[in-house]
Amino acid sequence: MRTPGSTIRRLCLIGGMLGFGVLTAWGQPPQPAKPFDPLQEALARRRVADEKAQAVVQDAIVQALRYGRTNPAKAVQILRAALADVETSSAISPMKRQELIRQLQTAIAQAQDRAVPSSSPGSSVTSQDMQKNRQQAYERYLAEVRDVQESLQRIAQLQERGDLLAAQRLIDDLARRYPDNPSVLLLQEKERFAQGIREAQTFARLQSERLAAVQRDLLRSTLPAIRDVEFPPDWKQKTERRLEVVRLTAREKKIIEALDKPTSVNWQNTMLEEVLQELSNQLGENILIDKRSLADLGIDLQRPVTLRANNLSLRTVLRQVLGTYGLTFLVKDESIQVMTVEKARSLLVTRVYYLGDLVQGIGPFGGAPQWGTFLDMQQTLQNVELLVRTIQTSIDPLFWRENGGPGTITFHYPSMSIIVRASAEVHALFGSRLGGR
Repeated sequence: MRTPGSTIRRLCLIGGMLGFGVLTAWGQPPQPAKPFDPLQEALARRRVADEKAQAVVQDAIVQALRYGRTNPAKAVQILRAALADVETSSAISPMKRQELIRQLQTAIAQAQDRAVPSSSPGSSVTSQDMQKNRQQAYERYLAEVRDVQESLQRIAQLQERGDLLAAQRLIDDLARRYPDNPSVLLLQEKERFAQGIREAQTFARLQSERLAAVQRDLLRSTLPAIRDVEFPPDWKQKTERRLEVVRLTAREKKIIEALDKPTSVNWQNTMLEEVLQELSNQLGENILIDKRSLADLGIDLQRPVTLRANNLSLRTVLRQVLGTYGLTFLVKDESIQVMTVEKARSLLVTRVYYLGDLVQGIGPFGGAPQWGTFLDMQQTLQNVELLVRTIQTSIDPLFWRENGGPGTITFHYPSMSIIVRASAEVHALFGSRLGGR
């Protein structure tokens, strides 16, 4: 059992021991301070710089490995940035710099799927070579920066002028020359984003315009008709363009007028030469005969002709006589020229006549989506067939291929036009008939 007296004695003993220790320490002489060694200080700082550079390089390699499969260009960009820092750093030791450069070059080669650069133990790089390499790398970096900045300015100017195609070509060229430059990569991402916005805006504008056009067409289709036939607003202009006939000389117009004169003939086994001469006298024009065409078909002018006609045009009579022997005629170079049908086809003129305002039909469903479009097309084709048949029976009927002649008429549905391949005189007749002349 402890008593108060024993406790006091114990405390006194501890206090005495502490006092003795303090006195002993005060009695010791002071220790001299270590002298400052600048070499050791520099070595310590270099060790710290080497360790820090090693950590930065390892971190760059780890980041590059993350992007290796998904974005190799980003991985190479990270490694090259770390390599530039190592090459231009003056704080790390030369041996450590060479080691880190080899590590980064190996990682870059692996990221680009190419051979790893060799580093033989016998090869040594002097400090002058390293300085020269660093200087060249720095100059290349500055040249790249200047080129990229100038290109960015030109791209901005082109985009301000609205020349987006030229700006995109310059961006593609910049990306080809500097695929790992951060500014170029950012510019590509920005341009892709801007292109997506432009495409979305264009689509939205077209969608809005076409929806509005469809709505207008639907509203217009609900309007009741105010007369039997309603023409489009530009019908007069379209008609005037269609009436632009082929320009003929005064002599050619005179020949066409002569061909339209009525005549009556009665030939019984009359020689072809005499028939052509009689028609030439009635026309008051010479009829030129292509002797080679007759020789190709084995025809001579002594062939008999039998024909009886009353009050027919000289054009029809001449076509009938020549058609019997596989021949035809054209009004060309202010004269009437007789030739084979094959040769006449090579001398025809092709013209396009818009007839949408005349033939485009509106069926019983008024262009409704389900059946209206099909029925409208059927109505249009029927109108075209009727119009073409009318042309071929009223304008020099024997001239068209269906009746053995060289001329053709083809309908082009997308443009609502007919393509007429005929002689200049037939085009002139076609234009005059359309104009009611």
